[in-house]
Amino acid sequence: MTCPQCAGSLGPSRPGWYRCAACPYEISADAWRMHQGLMAALDADKTTFFERVKRRTAYLRSLEAAWKHR
Repeated sequence: MTCPQCAGSLGPSRPGWYRCAACPYEISADAWRMHQGLMAALDADKTTFFERVKRRTAYLRSLEAAWKHR
């Protein structure tokens, strides 16, 4: 994975974290694994991926109070 701030390489840092070699960007190992899973799902089938995103967004919005919807 490349750094979203400077495109440098991310490598293991302190336990449970990855850090960019070129700037102070860090990401937790859990967030990194989630990102990898999302990218794999997107690469496998974009249509299905965005349908899942749409359903998840609708579900989360249904949990909000109605006055928060715009």
